Amino acid sequence: MHAEEGCPPQTIAMKDMPEQLSVTEMHILELESVYKQTCCSGYVAFSDCDSLAVLSQQHEGVRSLRCALKDQRRTARLWITYIDLIDVLRQFIIGERTGNWLLHLESLQSMLPLSSVTGHANYTRSAGIYLQQMQNLPQTHPWLYDQFMRGHHVTRRSDRFLAGLSPDLCIEQTLMRSGKRQGGLTHGRGMTKTVRTTWLSTLTECSTVHDAMVNLTEVGKHTVEHVEVTDACIKRDRQDVDKILEYFHTYSPFRFSDSLRLISLATGVATSATDSVNCDMAVNLGYVAQQRWDGKCFGDAKVSKSEKTKTLSAVTNKSADSNVGTSIDPHSLFHRLILVAEREQSIKSCFAYELTPYPMALFKDSVMRKPDKPCLYRDYAKDLCDETLPSTVQYVIDGEYLLHKVRSNPPADMRTILSLFDGYVHRFSNDVVVVFDGYGSGPSVKDQEHLRCSTSCGSVAPSRNLAEDTTRIGPDEPFLANMKNKIAFIQILKQFLESTGLCVIQAEGDADTEIVSVAMQFAITAARLVALVLLMFHRQSAMSEVFFCSEMGQSRGRKTCSSKCIRISSVQNKIGTKACEQMLAVHAFGGCDSTSAIFGHGKGSIFKLMDKNSALHDHCLTLQSSSASVDNVKAAGIKLFAAVYGGKADESLAELRYSSYCSMTLCTRFRPESLPPSDSAAAMHALRVHYQCVFWATLGRTTLSPTDWGWKIQADVMTPVHLEGEVAPY
Repeated sequence: MHAEEGCPPQTIAMKDMPEQLSVTEMHILELESVYKQTCCSGYVAFSDCDSLAVLSQQHEGVRSLRCALKDQRRTARLWITYIDLIDVLRQFIIGERTGNWLLHLESLQSMLPLSSVTGHANYTRSAGIYLQQMQNLPQTHPWLYDQFMRGHHVTRRSDRFLAGLSPDLCIEQTLMRSGKRQGGLTHGRGMTKTVRTTWLSTLTECSTVHDAMVNLTEVGKHTVEHVEVTDACIKRDRQDVDKILEYFHTYSPFRFSDSLRLISLATGVATSATDSVNCDMAVNLGYVAQQRWDGKCFGDAKVSKSEKTKTLSAVTNKSADSNVGTSIDPHSLFHRLILVAEREQSIKSCFAYELTPYPMALFKDSVMRKPDKPCLYRDYAKDLCDETLPSTVQYVIDGEYLLHKVRSNPPADMRTILSLFDGYVHRFSNDVVVVFDGYGSGPSVKDQEHLRCSTSCGSVAPSRNLAEDTTRIGPDEPFLANMKNKIAFIQILKQFLESTGLCVIQAEGDADTEIVSVAMQFAITAARLVALVLLMFHRQSAMSEVFFCSEMGQSRGRKTCSSKCIRISSVQNKIGTKACEQMLAVHAFGGCDSTSAIFGHGKGSIFKLMDKNSALHDHCLTLQSSSASVDNVKAAGIKLFAAVYGGKADESLAELRYSSYCSMTLCTRFRPESLPPSDSAAAMHALRVHYQCVFWATLGRTTLSPTDWGWKIQADVMTPVHLEGEVAPY
């Protein structure tokens, strides 16, 4: 990127900006006085030249700063270029409104580079020929040139200043409008040549009659004030400017010091070296394209697709990873494969394969299905939610629950938000333990849950450089949906709570196991269901009483959730020791943050089924055993799936898939996700369930590697293995 003309190469740091552009309050008052006097008198007094020197100095400082930012920061370069293009558009509008012929031509000339590389080749070629003809106008048509210089290249419907209108705009507003409304050509006698000629020749007479009627009835509005300088328009413009300033005060495009990546302010999406996004260089690319057009005929002046500018939408709409294949609609693929199998008379054997790019019973849009976690406790603890806490209790608060429980009114500053958290935590006690999840320690099995949360949020806030004095934090959900913001905020919150005397623990990974470890010694207040499940599994009768509590509030679906206080020992006595022993497998098999939910089968029904069948209880213990082999885990998972879908003891999943397909297609509208998963998909799900159960059972002290149990690392993200083998027969 070349620096602006006359800009010397320089390096500037963000901390240097206020020193270079320092303006005192006295300077501002002097400039306001000069501005008001100039507006009233129309000229600048000689005594005011000293004040204007300050303005000139600041203008030079801004110019130097723009040059440095454009050379060193891609995001800043894009927005400075955007501001320059807005100035070009403003100049064009001023040229049209005031009838300034030279400003009109200059603005069009400045538009050519951008329009040539943004897909508007016809406009660019036509505008180029138009500018060439207009430059020769003093020699070819001197009288017409003189009229244009007097401002007659625009049409005026009044003598007010800034009232000039482009001829094509007048055609649309008058001729085309009158031709399409009642009494016009489209609602008249037709579009024949005679009708058009008669209608056009009588327009001037009709206009004369209209003006006479307006003057006679005195219904016309005569004002010397332009509509855009009325008090209402000025007030609206100021409100719009305030909104823009408020947004850029929070999401400044000049805070990014990255010279290699282009970053979106709204979504936080950043480019990489392989994305070929070059919209920040659009004007330079446009000049290059214009030079290639020199000397070419009108029809030969073209811009190929590879030469056009590429925006950030190319990053969000297409994967930059060449190894990632094109996504195929799983419903279409399934039905097409079934049609092929029917022709080959081998449809039954095909159901041994998944027949979709990913197992639809476990995944939706390639992401793990989200489970309904509370449905498990609703089945066995719904009558035990009104326990009373003892007078002396040690609170342990789940940090994730805390982040979503405390809400601020945006835009709030960091100190205000921290005080809200401090006030909420100290409501319970001055001796509280807060446990946060661990982030940033490499790929984790919770990466899929983080991905699901970020995609479910309507928008993701851009990354912020956070500190305790940061101001104007945006809405909570978009802010926390950005993982970088969340990690930085947890660190600031952790340090702040520790400074108030609280005990704050940040786990290496999932906070649930750390919460349960602390709860084995004290009473607890938590929020996530998995903490309740782990407490039921780990708590022994000789330990002190442990409670699971949450306050009344609204969920993300805006449903009101009542407060709960559950005594863990009461739940254990109600469901029995056998059910508590298999609770980890039930919870993980039905879906949690690191395993998929099963389409059409909730945790409650799975719990009841496994609690009644002793054989299934043994399979659950296999999934929870740290010494179980891969083959044993796979076999146990396949047997559990067959039982969940109502299969017989000796019936395979392939036979169950085929019989379910035949029955479903006869009575209901068939959905592929309603079928049981194939053996391969069920085995991968069982491996992930096993790893999670062992992790919970050992409170995170397991030596198992997730990549050996249904996971793989792809692009530095832990990704579930959908299937083993092929999705369909050859």
